[in-house]
Amino acid sequence: SFTGTLAALAVHDGVLDREAPVGDLLPALAGSGYGDATVGQVADMTVAVGYGEDYGDAQAGPSAGRHATFGDYIAALAPGTPVPLRTLLARIGHGDRPHGEAFAYATPDTDVLGWLLEEARGRPYVEVLRTTIWDHVGAEHDGGMTLTPDGVPLLAAGLLVTTRDLARAGQFLLDRLAADTADTAAGPGNGDGLLPGSVVESMRDGDTATFQRGGRYAYLDGYAYRDQWWLPGGPHRPLSAWGIHGQLLWVDPEAGLVVALHSAGRSPSDGRRDLDHDALCRTLTSLSAGWPTPA
Repeated sequence: SFTGTLAALAVHDGVLDREAPVGDLLPALAGSGYGDATVGQVADMTVAVGYGEDYGDAQAGPSAGRHATFGDYIAALAPGTPVPLRTLLARIGHGDRPHGEAFAYATPDTDVLGWLLEEARGRPYVEVLRTTIWDHVGAEHDGGMTLTPDGVPLLAAGLLVTTRDLARAGQFLLDRLAADTADTAAGPGNGDGLLPGSVVESMRDGDTATFQRGGRYAYLDGYAYRDQWWLPGGPHRPLSAWGIHGQLLWVDPEAGLVVALHSAGRSPSDGRRDLDHDALCRTLTSLSAGWPTPA
């Protein structure tokens, strides 16, 4: 979700185009399943590529051909692998559906989006993340980023932060929306140069029909997905970032509420846990209406 935010900012700044074909921006991927997809389809995970997100394949090892599995992804991260991560991305072929038709969660999509971001900015991903977000959240500790053996940032699962600092990052997004409102009231030229609230706002609406057509997460009624954020919908339109084994960041601008959760759930993916977390955050939202306002 941090990668999606940085990509949305790059679109806002005019250095990345959501309608541009990936193959035009990354020639290494021109012949892959990603080549004729748009940047926006990658950001929203509606690309149709030959990849299956089954965490049960994690120990399966590499496979052959144009269809890749989660086992291929894990194998691409191993020292001395003959197929490093970005080589794997270029190997993945087309899927069975047209791009843009349905949401299909795929870990490699985030790595493609981060690669596009690095090319658009002309700077390493870690530097963009640090200067755009992390330097401004008031973090108590340094963050960390996992790199592949050949030095590529692992953007789908490599960010290392404490729980309190994760909450501070969520609060930063709330503050950016509030600052944007204040800047608008003050008139042109009064911005503070940080992440515009309009970028945060642009990520809060997605297509629920496209999400439901994906099928796999149909139990999440009313949800959508945009710019690598899970969008629970409803009148508050919160942003939520989810990770395997139960990681969660929930940001509700209307309630002024941030929920951050690290956990080590037994299974990588668990629909019951997803629904429990959703219910937890909605209950906290309801209860927070009666909490006293800090002095």
